[in-house]
Amino acid sequence: MAIAEFRVPHPRPKKLSDPHYDFTEKLLAKLLATPDDQLGRQHYTQLLGPHLPAGTYDESVYFLPGAFQYMLRQDVSDALELITPIIGYISYNQKCLQEDGILEGALDCVRELFAYWTSRFQVIRLARQPSQEQRRTIKYFYYVENQAEIVFTTSELVRFSTNAALAEEFVRDLALNSNNPIKAAWFLAYSCSQYDPYHPPLYPPITRLINDEEYLLNAAIVVEEHVVPKERFPEYWHDVLIKLGMANW
Repeated sequence: MAIAEFRVPHPRPKKLSDPHYDFTEKLLAKLLATPDDQLGRQHYTQLLGPHLPAGTYDESVYFLPGAFQYMLRQDVSDALELITPIIGYISYNQKCLQEDGILEGALDCVRELFAYWTSRFQVIRLARQPSQEQRRTIKYFYYVENQAEIVFTTSELVRFSTNAALAEEFVRDLALNSNNPIKAAWFLAYSCSQYDPYHPPLYPPITRLINDEEYLLNAAIVVEEHVVPKERFPEYWHDVLIKLGMANW
């Protein structure tokens, strides 16, 4: 419940200073006039930045709790695009957040996002348009709901560097809890994503975890016993094990 309880010691700003001279007065006024319950991804990106925020830290930090709450809304389809503003904002304003006594609270909110995204494991299958040469073969594309968000968040934590340990903490939790079927499934999916366009960061502590043969084998055993029998698309797991070099384990 970190996100529901997260508060900042700053009121809603009455002005936005545009420290990087990137906004018009009209746009700044429109941002301020937008009620909290109508703020969306574009608003939060403009308010938090992280590169060209509309306000100073004291002016913009008020909106950080709302950005986290927005990520948990069921109707949100653009959460992926808000990851960089949130992670970057926390990283760039690490010292200020710490001085306000809310840095750990903000990091706990990131932890809650990870927990929310990994609370279930759902494989989705989409038909892939075949090329002229493949018309006789039906091709499908498989992905796991929320996997892109998870992988991208760990990558941004590492890229902004100040909280890279949080990304490692998340992956380590999956690796060390492979007796939990959902976490075992997520560990294999996350490990397999190193071969996908959205790949984990090239960060040695994480790279070692997702290529650890013992962790992978333990997770595969649990998934084979508890996840695959209930899976609508068991062929997904066949592909995962092939990619991880475990097809004949």
